[in-house]
Amino acid sequence: MEQENEDLSFICFEPGFIQPLLEEAQAGAPKAAYAVSIVAHRIRDQAHEVLCEDCKNLPGHLAGLSSVESLARHCGFAELADYCGRLAAYSQRLPVGREEAIARALDLRCCSPEAPRRIMENKAYFHLFMDEYRGEWLVVDRIHGQMRMQRTPGY
Repeated sequence: MEQENEDLSFICFEPGFIQPLLEEAQAGAPKAAYAVSIVAHRIRDQAHEVLCEDCKNLPGHLAGLSSVESLARHCGFAELADYCGRLAAYSQRLPVGREEAIARALDLRCCSPEAPRRIMENKAYFHLFMDEYRGEWLVVDRIHGQMRMQRTPGY
């Protein structure tokens, strides 16, 4: 059973498998809920990776998730659709308040949502400490909502 779950996780992380997996889950495939959770995990980790490695392309990447939002909603997976919709909305250049910055940290943390361990703010930015292991801080522009990841020196 454990090996089956690992195999499914591996397949779900391959590009191009989101649509077939959601369609099969909609049709009542075995382990449908697990497959949907792995799709959500892949979307989360991919967004986190773009944030860390190529933040200039983050708005385009996040905006592209509106198609996954539509597919998930069509297939009846409202929670996944809502998550993709939130991520897609982060691509817009809009002012961000403290609660919105915290929501972004929850949605963009690698692997699973977890509240930021520390929050620092000034007139221009929110700095949200995301991960002790990686020393990651999510930096959110208060005025435009742009985001980038900053690492603590020494990590």
